Amino acid sequence: MSAAARLYHPLVLLAAALLLLPWAMRPIGMTEGLATEIAIFALVGLGFNLLLGYTGLLSFGHGAFFGLAAYAAALVQIHYLPGHVLAPIALGTFFAAAMGLIVGFLTLRRRGVYFSLLTLAFTALIFSVAFRWTALTGGENGLRGISRRSLLGLPVESQFAFYYLTAAIVLLVAWALWRVVHSPLGRVLLAIRDNERRARFLGYPVQRYKLIAFTLSAAVTGLGGCLFTLLKVFASADQVPRGLLGRDRGDDHRGRHGAFPRARAGQRLLHPVPRAALRTHGFLAVLVRAHVHGLHPLLALGIDWSRRAAAPPLPPAGRGGGRHGRAPHAAAGY
Repeated sequence: MSAAARLYHPLVLLAAALLLLPWAMRPIGMTEGLATEIAIFALVGLGFNLLLGYTGLLSFGHGAFFGLAAYAAALVQIHYLPGHVLAPIALGTFFAAAMGLIVGFLTLRRRGVYFSLLTLAFTALIFSVAFRWTALTGGENGLRGISRRSLLGLPVESQFAFYYLTAAIVLLVAWALWRVVHSPLGRVLLAIRDNERRARFLGYPVQRYKLIAFTLSAAVTGLGGCLFTLLKVFASADQVPRGLLGRDRGDDHRGRHGAFPRARAGQRLLHPVPRAALRTHGFLAVLVRAHVHGLHPLLALGIDWSRRAAAPPLPPAGRGGGRHGRAPHAAAGY
């Protein structure tokens, strides 16, 4: 690999962006907390890209893993490890991975739209439990008393320090996912995405590989939920569906499937849209319709329609379709 290719490597560009992001927030009147949120949802987008972009599985249930890991990290810190940061993150991520393994084992028995709707039903179930189980989750009041004092002796209480901790975790996970998608496992996932039946005929255990991808994606999403809880020092049921019913789907559908550095390409396009609009049945229907090929065919179709509508109307033809009522070939002398 040449020096120029190394310079423009996606991981190098990601590291540069994460390094400069908090400094770019201040001139526009934003805080380091917003930069941390951007980094966290970039992490979530990378995890979801492994599932949708590289495996071809559209899940509406990743909000559940985000929220479950957030609750797990909050409960561990409040009741068992007050002030700790690393252990709650690790345990929350492990819990999200375990739940991803269970949910994936159950939902991957179905394919296509049925799989997507099962994951959506699971998210609704988890949100209902989190909202009603007041004794454990605090219900609508949430869980308070979370803190972030130090990590391995380094203070992370300030927003600035916690941002760079988050950025380091995002970069480490991005490197790990880069290795995964360029490994034989990643090649098999691409084969499953492109033609699942052919991959099965070649002898690959397709269900096992899909379950691995689902579990890894759930773990990365849960890691984002743990970091988000420590950022806000608060956990509530709103974190179950909040990140992932609109945002991460838009990321991959506006971007390109299987494009590692573009997992967040569509976030800025969907950011101004109200959250309620992203949850409408019409938007879900469009995503279900386009989850294999992305939104590009639909956008191309809309552009073609607009061009046809803007084109000037053709002059009326005679009875035969040509000049003086004769057919076009007769008018040309044929």
